[in-house]
Amino acid sequence: MADVTFIVHKDWLDSINGLPLEQQDKVIADLVRYGTELEPCHSDDPVVTSIVNLIKSRIDFSKDKYAKKVNAGKTKGVQKRYSDQMIYDLTKQHDNAEDIANVLGCSVSTVNHSEGWRRRKEKDPVFANCE
Repeated sequence: MADVTFIVHKDWLDSINGLPLEQQDKVIADLVRYGTELEPCHSDDPVVTSIVNLIKSRIDFSKDKYAKKVNAGKTKGVQKRYSDQMIYDLTKQHDNAEDIANVLGCSVSTVNHSEGWRRRKEKDPVFANCE
């Protein structure tokens, strides 16, 4: 099963504060089960089921909003100006990160944090999955 993320709000816990502790635990357990796409275990308790049903739409909204942010992060944000392959190729002509940074017009940190620099001692590494 893929990792499933959702947000639990404190007001949900505040709203069940008046219930007996055993029922609170059941509500919390079934909220987490719903949020992580598992089957509920306490559907025989009408109070638990009612509260979970009231909160389901907020969990769905939270999960949808999180998924949109994750997907936006994959397509937006700062794009690399220098490929790992480009930096790797320059390691064959230059001995240190500072020289490569000067050639590219970037910071030494950019070079040091690239896969091309980290894998400079490998013979012809493939960077297809790193870009």
